[in-house]
Amino acid sequence: MSIERITTPRGPSLAARLTRAQIRWLYRPFMGAPFPLALQRLLAGSLRWMVARPPHVVTQQIRIGDAMGDRHVPRDLGDAEACIVYFHGGGYTVCSPESHRSLTMCIARASRRTVYVPRYRLAPEHPYPAQLEDATRAVQDLERQGVDVRRMVFAGDSAGGHLALTLALARRDAGASLPESIVLISPSVDWSLTQLPADASDALLHVAWMREVRDGYVTPDRYAQPLVSPIHASLKGLPPVLIQSSSVEQLATDAARLHAALESAGGVVAWQEWAGLWHDFQLHAIALPEGREAVARIAAFIDRPA
Repeated sequence: MSIERITTPRGPSLAARLTRAQIRWLYRPFMGAPFPLALQRLLAGSLRWMVARPPHVVTQQIRIGDAMGDRHVPRDLGDAEACIVYFHGGGYTVCSPESHRSLTMCIARASRRTVYVPRYRLAPEHPYPAQLEDATRAVQDLERQGVDVRRMVFAGDSAGGHLALTLALARRDAGASLPESIVLISPSVDWSLTQLPADASDALLHVAWMREVRDGYVTPDRYAQPLVSPIHASLKGLPPVLIQSSSVEQLATDAARLHAALESAGGVVAWQEWAGLWHDFQLHAIALPEGREAVARIAAFIDRPA
């Protein structure tokens, strides 16, 4: 469908440069050994207090599947039958619906759709396939409540993007209804981590932490399985896909490989790549002009003519 490489003559905004420095020096060094997982989860969870939330969105905690998750309803709700099911990132090891509330509320407001954010079990206590099982049950629960999957968008960032994509693949293989589209922010699609970019300058992710969370999530004998590393899956028959990523992040190669694979499979796919930003910069959408633009582009993709 398209590749858009988004640059500005002066590079990232001042707000982005300041946020990037804060993440690089105050957050990134504490993610991974020797710091305990409890501290990593505490730091990741602090996003719920550190990042502002947009107005005019009503948030409720409701049961979705087997656990309590978030439901965000914009005050100017458009089509009440359409919704987004968003899976949060965090390497399947940290984060929660609460840590991602600013972003998911921004998406609800921009798209004028209800956004559901299911909670799923985390590794290493609950390795693969616990997360896919929880996501499957969450969508089935929404179906039982009368929400039509064909009016859903599956979305997510990082590991949550992986979960949105693999859930769609699992439903396709089972002959179940598919969402109207899929939105993937910096998705992880190859858990072998063998094709990471050599020149990444990611302010958030570093390879040692990525290997650490991978080893808690899945064993090496499963790396090549399609629902673990969907770059090895048949990608035929999926709904339209939007990929957003950064040019210098650790998962930049995954985004490029997925875009090429979806095109080869005959799918409708758009890839938007921001120059000079970091993995998951959209989490700070409310504070960054680049993040607000990214969310606006997500809403425009969702609302594009069929």
